[in-house]
Amino acid sequence: MAEPATERQIAYIEALGGSPKKGLTKESASELIEKLRAKTPATKKQLDYLKRLGASIPQSLSAQKATELIEQLDGEQPPTKSLANQITELGGTVPKTKRDAEAIYNSLINTARATASQQQRATELGIELPAGISFLDANEVLSEKEMDNDPEEGKPATKAQLNKIVKLGGDTSKAINNWRAEAYIEELEEKEDDFNTRVENAQEWLFGDPDSRSMMPVKKPTKAIMRKALEYGDAQGWGEGWESKDGATEYDLMAVAVYTVEPDLLKQGESVPELRRSPSSPPKGKGCLSVILVAAGGSLAFTWLVVWAIMKVG
Repeated sequence: MAEPATERQIAYIEALGGSPKKGLTKESASELIEKLRAKTPATKKQLDYLKRLGASIPQSLSAQKATELIEQLDGEQPPTKSLANQITELGGTVPKTKRDAEAIYNSLINTARATASQQQRATELGIELPAGISFLDANEVLSEKEMDNDPEEGKPATKAQLNKIVKLGGDTSKAINNWRAEAYIEELEEKEDDFNTRVENAQEWLFGDPDSRSMMPVKKPTKAIMRKALEYGDAQGWGEGWESKDGATEYDLMAVAVYTVEPDLLKQGESVPELRRSPSSPPKGKGCLSVILVAAGGSLAFTWLVVWAIMKVG
């Protein structure tokens, strides 16, 4: 369903002299704004700025064309003193136009080393920048130190922040002050969200349908147990995303992981799961069968379940 136009779009359309219809969508509003801007005369502010730039102003100049002309002429102006000084400090050569100067500056900040002014500021803050540190990394270090020294941001972490870090399984020693604790909490929460998604995906991939569940030697685990199983597999060094790699391997690994963390989930009559081969070794002699099964209309997950079952019997 198309999103309705925003209040800001509606207000802008009306400011441009348009009459937005009821039920106008966001996309249609954007198109209408472009059409109205092409017809709307340039504003006094635009015309005054163009005069300062020495432009020859054509008759019936639209607001849209005025914006384009301003961008063109402004880029042809000499670079500002501040921009020229920054380029010089970064070791670059100052060009004649503002447009070229901005391009050179944006390139230099990605390649230049820390400047003399950054080194001086580091000394004032009581720190020493690492040798060979880049301009951007130095900026980040200095910014963090500035926040550490801020009366508010640099306050000790609150009890609530420390409790939250503990709850998220983090290291409270990293919360040396208020702002760092908050940044660390955001990092931990993002990591937690990613892991929860991984738990859900693993349940769906390996236990999501009757065929998958029937082929597994263990019953479907709860999210809490699946979490422990994934943590166990990670600790064994089975590799990133080991539970979702194509092939029979993930069925072997997951069965072992689930049984290890919750033995009671072993189905009656099933043998204790064990790793029958190296996780990196493909199932021997089953390649042709896989192709046949997929060609016959089976899903990739079901195909590998059948391969896994054959290997288990064999």
